[in-house]
Amino acid sequence: MSEFTNFEAVAKLLANFRREGVQTVFLSPSVTLIGRRREVAETAMRNKVALIGHRLEWAEAGAMLHLRS
Repeated sequence: MSEFTNFEAVAKLLANFRREGVQTVFLSPSVTLIGRRREVAETAMRNKVALIGHRLEWAEAGAMLHLRS
């Protein structure tokens, strides 16, 4: 699990994930991230890291959608 303190840290985390061989990231609920979801998704794409979100808004931004049963 990785945490961030501000949006700018997200790009650094995603770049680190790529270097470490992380291929998929599950996004926990975050007001900061959902508000900038398109930027997060674009950054993840550039770093070749797949995102899994829990809301339709994440899927619309390019992430995979995790539906709870």
